[in-house]
Amino acid sequence: MFAIELFQIIRIKQLIFTLFVAAITSLFIYLANYFLPPVPLLIVSLFLLTIGMNLCVYMLRRFGIATIFMFFIAMLTFNISELGFYGWNKVLTYVIAIVIFEIIYLIFKIEISSLPLDMIFGTAISLTSIFLISPMLLSQTLLLIFTTELINLLIMTFATSIISSTIFALIWGKLASTKKIVKFEAYLSSLGR
Repeated sequence: MFAIELFQIIRIKQLIFTLFVAAITSLFIYLANYFLPPVPLLIVSLFLLTIGMNLCVYMLRRFGIATIFMFFIAMLTFNISELGFYGWNKVLTYVIAIVIFEIIYLIFKIEISSLPLDMIFGTAISLTSIFLISPMLLSQTLLLIFTTELINLLIMTFATSIISSTIFALIWGKLASTKKIVKFEAYLSSLGR
């Protein structure tokens, strides 16, 4: 089922909200980068990326918001390598990977026991694809060398993303209908200031 209702204009205040969430997420990634060794940093960064992206998508329900969020994140964390790479390679990798999420989110509208599987699996698949896209951008032969370490990294990334996205979906299920969240969503979607 194709979710045509997701094709709506992204308003300035929605971009500001997305930038705000990306800035907060980036701040936490910077702090984690300063205090954590590589493997815990990777897990915490994936958790933070998942939470931030899912929050923006749940709040704004627009096609392209996840891509904008990840672009902001890549630019705000341009010089650190929380997932193992940085610079323009990071920006391009994040944007390509998140387009995979956008396609899954747009096409597969599946919900089981009020868990949005399109969000959960879309997040997991797109974040896992980061570690396939980045080596491909560097050198196509790197991807052909499918080492045990890469397989372990893909499994860990997929598991972390699934768990993070599921936990956030459960929390969001409780928060989404609260009065403050509903009012804030209405404010972000309104035409006025």
